Amino acid sequence: MDVSSFLAKLIGIYFILIAILWLFRSRQISDAIKEIVKSKGLLAISGEFSLIFGLVILLDHPVWEWNWRGLLTLLGCFFIVRGVLRLAFPLQVQRIFSHIQKETWWPLFLVLLVIGAYLAYSGFAYSG
Repeated sequence: MDVSSFLAKLIGIYFILIAILWLFRSRQISDAIKEIVKSKGLLAISGEFSLIFGLVILLDHPVWEWNWRGLLTLLGCFFIVRGVLRLAFPLQVQRIFSHIQKETWWPLFLVLLVIGAYLAYSGFAYSG
C-alpha cells in the first residue's frame, strides 16, 4: 500500500471519528481536554506524541504538492509545531486553551469533518 493512501485513510478516518465523537459527546470531550491542558505532565505527553506523529509523517512523506498528498505533509508540519509548542511553552498553551474553550467548538468540528472526509475519500479512491 502506498504511504500517501495509508496516511490519508488513517488520518481521514481518525478525524471523522473524532468529529463524530465531538458531535455526540462534546461535553465529555471538552472536560477531558480541560483536564489534559491543566496537567503539565499530560500536556507534555500529548506534545511528545504529536511531535513523534508529525515527524513520522514529515520524514516518510515529504510531498509538497497542491493536493491531498500535500495536505498530509502540511498536517505533519502542524503536528510538529503543536508538539513543540506544548513541550516548550506549556503556560502559553494553557492560556490559549482557556480562551478557546470559551468559544464554540463547531468550527473545529466542521474543519475536522471536512478534512477527514476529503482525506478518507482521497485515500480510498487513490489507485497509485
